[in-house]
Amino acid sequence: MGLVSPLGSLVLLAVVMMAAGALITPQVTAHSLGVEQTAPAGAATEAFNWMVMAAVLGVSVGQALSGVTIDLVGPGGYAAGGALGLLVAGLLWLRRGSVADTEPPVVAAGSPA
Repeated sequence: MGLVSPLGSLVLLAVVMMAAGALITPQVTAHSLGVEQTAPAGAATEAFNWMVMAAVLGVSVGQALSGVTIDLVGPGGYAAGGALGLLVAGLLWLRRGSVADTEPPVVAAGSPA
């Protein structure tokens, strides 16, 4: 949004804001599925609350730091935030296989376990 706002087009800014907003629901869904996959059966509610608290804390710290960065650097601070976001996304992508399944393997009746 910061990269298109200097262009002065409210229509373009609205389109970019709509695209950014459309990504919120998949993000929340991914958080919920991650908790469902990894939390023990009796601790799902607490795990979900921890996830929400971590997300809110991360967003608030990120917004505070981005505001300071943009004040210090200027419009280039938007690019710094995007670059850091891509770096974190890349690191998470590399770790995508690090969560083990919580489902026990299904063994057919009569077969050795």
